[in-house]
Amino acid sequence: MDQPWSIGIQHPRDPEKIMARISVSDTAVATSGDYEKFFIHQGKRYHHILNPRNGFPAEKCQSVTVLHNEGATADALATAIFVLGSEIGYALCQRLEGVECLIVDKHGKSTFSLNLKDRISFIP
Repeated sequence: MDQPWSIGIQHPRDPEKIMARISVSDTAVATSGDYEKFFIHQGKRYHHILNPRNGFPAEKCQSVTVLHNEGATADALATAIFVLGSEIGYALCQRLEGVECLIVDKHGKSTFSLNLKDRISFIP
């Protein structure tokens, strides 16, 4: 019998910590964040996810995880939602069929899709 995978989501500001676990089966999971490839210059975080409107690093999120049945779609949506920010990104996620998300905004506040309620557990 196939068991669901338990996927750990890294805390975007504490690299030694898992902030949540999500149970998945037959689902792709992709995360975009500002915490793997970055540097800080004069108190500002510079990372690799750029806002196409101004060419500078997107500043509205710390991390976005997307679940979808296609990996490429999950990856593209994670980056798009990261740039859009928590409010607009969450609204987009809710409008798309088969898409679930966990968004950590720039202040560290988490928002997640209602359909993840029974599959996500946060780790203190």
